[in-house]
Amino acid sequence: MINFKALWQNQQRIIYSIIGLVSTIFVLTTFALCIKWNRVASDTNPTNYVGNFTGTDWVGYQSGTLSIAALSNPEGKNHGTCKILTDNDNYVAHNLIIPNIIKDNADNLYDIIQIGDSAFNGNDALTGTLILPSVLQTIGNSSFFACHHLSGDLIIPEGVTSIGEYAFIAAGFTGNLTIASTVETIGTSAFRGSEFTGTLMFKEGLKTIGFQAFQNTRFSGTLILPSSLTSISEAAFGVCEYFTALIFKYSNTTIATDAFRYCSGLRYLAFDGWAAAPSWTTEFAFGNLRDIGIIYSLNSACSPITLRTALSACGLPPAWAAGSGFIF
Repeated sequence: MINFKALWQNQQRIIYSIIGLVSTIFVLTTFALCIKWNRVASDTNPTNYVGNFTGTDWVGYQSGTLSIAALSNPEGKNHGTCKILTDNDNYVAHNLIIPNIIKDNADNLYDIIQIGDSAFNGNDALTGTLILPSVLQTIGNSSFFACHHLSGDLIIPEGVTSIGEYAFIAAGFTGNLTIASTVETIGTSAFRGSEFTGTLMFKEGLKTIGFQAFQNTRFSGTLILPSSLTSISEAAFGVCEYFTALIFKYSNTTIATDAFRYCSGLRYLAFDGWAAAPSWTTEFAFGNLRDIGIIYSLNSACSPITLRTALSACGLPPAWAAGSGFIF
């Protein structure tokens, strides 16, 4: 005879076991998802580790890993932000294009907004061109210090606000340099001794050029200094022998000692839009410029002769006293 009561009790035990197992799986899964979400959304430690990113995340030939740390975590549809860390001096790359966005091992997205201090300091394994991310905001001190084998042009993208001290000192770029309008400060020796041979282009927005920022560089052609500029530090353009002309937009710029001393290739100075002659009296700001022949007054109320007189205290050559070679 079949014991229906015992059979029903067995079936109940099986059903309860299944329900219990399903409940356990649900709880564990929910707990795991909560852990992952909390790790991403609530951890705001500025040194929160994102991971080492291999060359497959980058454009062009790369080899090795690159250390990157989070600055902020993703929230909803908004990307997190991150920086390239220090001492990637063995990272190998040819024609390096640093991307705007990277992804961590959990598929979270981060914008690269900072290149940290000494990020690629002394890295001779970087060759060819360098393209910086368009979301970049700051370039740290000594970030590309003595990267001798970089070449071609360099564009500092719009959005960058400062270029750190020694950032590109003695770097091997061989083309033009364009500085974005958002850059307000160029640090001490930022480009000193770099090997650019093309033009140097500033845009309106730049305020301060630091001590020896471009000293002993080989930029050529005409240098236009924007009206937004307020300070040119000591020896900022010292021994820049290949510039042939300087154009000063009207400004309240302060020019320090030796700012343009030994710029032996200069032949022309031009002043654009000046209501009155500059009040510069810094000795040797223009020292040893023996071959300057012509000073231009462009759309300015002051004459070349007035400009010459105003600049006489800045170390201009005695030959200017004759008053020849100056045109409107």
